[in-house]
Amino acid sequence: MPDFFAPFDDDNLEFDIEDGADSAALGNEEHARHPLDWTGVASGDRSTFTPEQRLAIRGLLHGPFISGAQDKDMYHEVLRSVGAFRAFLGNLMVELVIDEVGEIAYLRDWELLPEGAPSLFRRSPLTHIQTAIVLNLRKKLAHTISGERTIVDANHVFEETLPYQQNRGTDRSKQRTDFDSAWKSLTSRGVVKSTPLAGRWEVSPVLASVFSAEEIAAVHQSYSEMLEQMTPMDTTVVDELMESDDE
Repeated sequence: MPDFFAPFDDDNLEFDIEDGADSAALGNEEHARHPLDWTGVASGDRSTFTPEQRLAIRGLLHGPFISGAQDKDMYHEVLRSVGAFRAFLGNLMVELVIDEVGEIAYLRDWELLPEGAPSLFRRSPLTHIQTAIVLNLRKKLAHTISGERTIVDANHVFEETLPYQQNRGTDRSKQRTDFDSAWKSLTSRGVVKSTPLAGRWEVSPVLASVFSAEEIAAVHQSYSEMLEQMTPMDTTVVDELMESDDE
């Protein structure tokens, strides 16, 4: 499974961006609604970006992504400034990725970095159970009608991914603890977001952009083969579990 994207690593930048930038401040709607005047804020400032563009580029650098559903003004600023941003980010060998259907914008290294060029992104390989959850959520996204939100029940996802925890034993309490830990980690990365309804979560469309259908199919095949070795369970049952939608 490819490493899952993580927030931008500020420490590797050659220009000054404070560590741990406040994403809420970056997305403040008041900034987007009213033109900003930062005249004299920084001595020797030679930037050609407007204040709104600077907030948007900082939002991208802060990561892990900008969502049109959560930060409409900042996302629209990215769309308006896409040419200028890509020219700027090209100096860092960083690509701006925009999914206009899912209204998601995020950054990643060039696919082929020159020899000796360090990555500017921290990467965290997915654990076994995290991968199983991502497989489940990615398939649910694929079955969602375009333009609609993908809402899942965490308990249903737990039940559907149980076959992939057989190598962890049969202690259901331990399996639930492992699942909850993995779910919390994916929540912190913006993969799922809580909703006003208890136990119901919205799946970020960024999964559809980060993991291609081909990658998901390859990993699903690998996991199915693993299950065949672990248990005589009919793999069609597993396919149905992984592909089922929440009602």
